[in-house]
Amino acid sequence: MIASTEDAPGPSSSRSGRRYVSLRRPLLWQLGACVVPAMGLVAVGAPQMGAYLLFGALGIALVANHALGRQLSALALTVAALPAIMLLRDLVLYNSVVILLAGNIVLLLARSPAHAAIFRRSGLPWICYGAALYWLLSFGATGDYYANLRLLELVGSAATVVLLSRHRVYLATALYGLLGSLAVIGAALLPTGDRLGYARIGGVLLGNPIAFGLPLALLLVLAMADDGRWLLLQRNATLRLLVVSFVGVMLLLSTSRGSWLVAAAGVFAIVVLNRSSRRVALAGLVAMTIGGALAMQTSRGQDVSMWLDRTFSDDRSLGNRTSGRSDQWLLFPAVMASAPPWGYGPGTGKLVYARFSALDPRIHLKPGMAFDWHSLYLQIGVETGLVGITVLLVGFAALGWRGWRHWAATGDVTPIVGTLGFFLIGLTVSGMDAASGLYLGFAMLAGRAWTARARRRGARRRRPLPRGVEPEGALPARGAAP
Repeated sequence: MIASTEDAPGPSSSRSGRRYVSLRRPLLWQLGACVVPAMGLVAVGAPQMGAYLLFGALGIALVANHALGRQLSALALTVAALPAIMLLRDLVLYNSVVILLAGNIVLLLARSPAHAAIFRRSGLPWICYGAALYWLLSFGATGDYYANLRLLELVGSAATVVLLSRHRVYLATALYGLLGSLAVIGAALLPTGDRLGYARIGGVLLGNPIAFGLPLALLLVLAMADDGRWLLLQRNATLRLLVVSFVGVMLLLSTSRGSWLVAAAGVFAIVVLNRSSRRVALAGLVAMTIGGALAMQTSRGQDVSMWLDRTFSDDRSLGNRTSGRSDQWLLFPAVMASAPPWGYGPGTGKLVYARFSALDPRIHLKPGMAFDWHSLYLQIGVETGLVGITVLLVGFAALGWRGWRHWAATGDVTPIVGTLGFFLIGLTVSGMDAASGLYLGFAMLAGRAWTARARRRGARRRRPLPRGVEPEGALPARGAAP
């Protein structure tokens, strides 16, 4: 059983006798105490002090939660603080994301046999073993400790979504905390730089537009998909529209074109496949348009216009539209033509790029320099050859098939949106980070066991899950209280 009082229902009230579960507000207060002061120091030009404050306060909060037996709270707090951790980790400890995610997951599994069983059934152990092996091989081949280290972030982030999804109040709290962290970061960095979520402060380069934009794109589609039930918004259409509008404006100001693509594809999938959410999705698009038009009238409007022009103007070359990424796709066939079926080896992608780009006069993106491949498919293809790219594509096909069956059985589109989002992320970046892992986690919620139960509507489970642990991929019923 789960040795924690956290699984008990939250505060509730109802005139009709129905139970209404609120967010875990103490978690949000803890998050605010960690993130707001830290980002305040960043805003006034002291990012190093802000980083120390963030990690110090977060460490105290996590230790306190674990000491009180609140492992779920610690895990949700880590997810909520991810944007701030990723923003400032270079100033303290780069692999802090891996340490925090792995540490909280291990402590939860050690204290809770029920969650350990969920973890095993999800297939995550094999993914963790594969990721760890790939990182070790990369380290062994290059001698670089950081080579493909972020693959462990990807898996850890996905695992947190899978584990928290069985306690939707904690996952919803983590998602609202994620939104709050992004809003505070945006406010702190708003006066500097031309892209929200990316700035140079005190001589220190902070952030990355796509690391800021991808969580926003996920929150946008979660507010629209499946009646907004992952955010506990299924009974409040007005609040859903406000969340969609706010997130949409921040996403626009991020000028992250990869995040725009992911969001657009997710919204399209919702409109096509999710009939119950279609009206709110369309209304959300109208609200986003109005909010975006107002944002364009501000001082940030010129920056957004510049990046829109850079993307869609007829006067721009393909290399300029893609910030040089098209050069890598141009080079990829020549690299693969010389590669063995198993590729050049994990972790060698940078060196292979330096070698081949120096020989091709068409390449203008850092020719002859060790440089990351800005695509998951390019990197896996170069490092593991035809074997690796086949395994990757088969994995995406399996996720897509499970998501489709889940949608056919339940009408829930979130796993499809998660798979589609992660697939598109891989076109423009390596996808090996905690932000991308959130998409993978939602994609993995299309469990076979849940799909089978949904097809046997009304059938009783042979082995009831422990109190507070929900069935794999389960969402609250439409129109019901969470």
